[in-house]
Amino acid sequence: MLLHIFGAWVGFVGGAHLADLWGRRATFLVSALASIALLPLYLFLPLGPRAVFWLGLPLGIALYLMFAPMGPFMSEMYPTSCRGLGQGFCYNAGRAAGAVFPALIGFFAARLGLGGAIAIFGLLGAGVMLAALTALPETRGRALAAFPEETLHAD
Repeated sequence: MLLHIFGAWVGFVGGAHLADLWGRRATFLVSALASIALLPLYLFLPLGPRAVFWLGLPLGIALYLMFAPMGPFMSEMYPTSCRGLGQGFCYNAGRAAGAVFPALIGFFAARLGLGGAIAIFGLLGAGVMLAALTALPETRGRALAAFPEETLHAD
């Protein structure tokens, strides 16, 4: 877990920089694709302890790269009048849905093994992110006050 947690830190910090450099969507895309590539390797290859240790670093980076850009992305998606409500709903609806998954992983682990259950939900999450990216705009560089109803009433 040591390198995985360090990789998570690198992913958080790196995700913030990459989101400003490449854009939010590109950073989300890299995180999803890298997660899809690394999760099956980590969960299904017959790896020894040393390989699991070292693979934890890129896996941590890939899995957590997406989290730093989420705050700015959602801030840039909503006008000021409902920004807090929009972000709060998205974060907490996600948490509410996510609260079900530990039980589902336990249910599926009894049938598929723990690695299979984690893979199903990890890959499903990355797939949902890829699907969402087809519909969501790039927001990098968008001024927070550049929404039509705010510019119309700026007297």
